[in-house]
Amino acid sequence: MNNLLKPYFTISCASDPGKDDSNRDYFGYRHRDNTLLYENRIPSCHDRTDEPLLACVADGETVIRRPDNPEEDAGAVSVRHLLNEEYENYFDDELKYHAADEVNDSVIRQAELLGYDLSASFAAIGIKDHIVRIMYFGNCSVLHIHDGKLNRCTPLKMSNFINTYAGNDTLRGSEMAVFSDYPLCKGDTWILTTDGVSEPLTDIDYNLYDDLIMRIVKNNPVNPAEVLVKVSGETYYPFYTTDLCKDSRTAVVIRIEES
Repeated sequence: MNNLLKPYFTISCASDPGKDDSNRDYFGYRHRDNTLLYENRIPSCHDRTDEPLLACVADGETVIRRPDNPEEDAGAVSVRHLLNEEYENYFDDELKYHAADEVNDSVIRQAELLGYDLSASFAAIGIKDHIVRIMYFGNCSVLHIHDGKLNRCTPLKMSNFINTYAGNDTLRGSEMAVFSDYPLCKGDTWILTTDGVSEPLTDIDYNLYDDLIMRIVKNNPVNPAEVLVKVSGETYYPFYTTDLCKDSRTAVVIRIEES
């Protein structure tokens, strides 16, 4: 563990709708009272802060139909709710489970309002008091670069069917969400992605293209998320060697720096 004197965080975000007219993915982050949401569908952004930071991505998994307005979809609703309503609770050791319940319930309420089922995979990273806390349900990925090695903190996606998702009315969010805490270390990089980014960057042996991902992060200090999204859209699926990824693709990259 590296002891940080005064840590600050650089954040880069990017998203691409793929083949769809509207993006199935959504992202956002918040530090204190400053919140950036993907409301205006900006393709990429980058920022810097030394305040407690919470970032998240979501991938809408609606089967029957999707709202005409993408801001009403499960991904947008779940991200907005966590950042706007549960920011403080996420960092509390006990109330974090309430935050998970509320993320799930926010999508259920939206589904009831629209009159059909909605669901989303979801992952978040929060940094406060020298602790990095991750939370996920579904198949969004959390990746961690530490001491020159890339680690996958979330399970490998094995199929298109997901058992845990925001919008599940048979389980509480706290029953589905997985939380893990890590020490905050200088030089670390944390990455959130939807499966549209992680799947093309996973080899046929189910291992990530570690060297490629770490090279992208190292060689693109301003907005590595934008390059991850771009490269994943230009990379053939290892299982379908003639198919490029056409899914919506989203990444958030957080670097731990020291003033």
